[in-house]
Amino acid sequence: MENIGDHEIGRFLAEQGLISEETFLRCMEAAERTGEKLIHILLKEGCVTEKQLLVRRICPECKAEERIPEHVLERTGIRRHPWAPAAFCRGTGCSWCQYTGYKGRIAISEMIFADDEIRELISAQASEPTLKKHLENRGFRTMADDGLRKVAQGITTLEEYLRVIHT
Repeated sequence: MENIGDHEIGRFLAEQGLISEETFLRCMEAAERTGEKLIHILLKEGCVTEKQLLVRRICPECKAEERIPEHVLERTGIRRHPWAPAAFCRGTGCSWCQYTGYKGRIAISEMIFADDEIRELISAQASEPTLKKHLENRGFRTMADDGLRKVAQGITTLEEYLRVIHT
């Protein structure tokens, strides 16, 4: 995957109306002056908030498919997602992963861009459902959604997702 530079990220955020052109230019100047990544400056400025947790990755050497009982899928809410797979993956354990079934970690995360509308809603003390509706309209994905997508893609297991999200 091609590495996307700070300038492209900032320009995209400005073009999408997620940050103002003025904020973009100010943060880019600060990034160039300090050598810091633009996303870190946007986080400091309060333009972006981010949360993340690490989950263990399924070992690619011993990855295998398994069927999850339907009642588990219903209870976890996975079935309501259109991208829910028919089968899930797990590591069976091998010498490469020291028989754990996992090798490495990956972040599940959520990121909120504080656009003018969200700032106005917060200033007006809008209700949580109103804020959630605005974020959904902007394509916001929760950390739980990101984790479930990684389960569906065979990157981590359902058990690992549940262990991390519900602790």
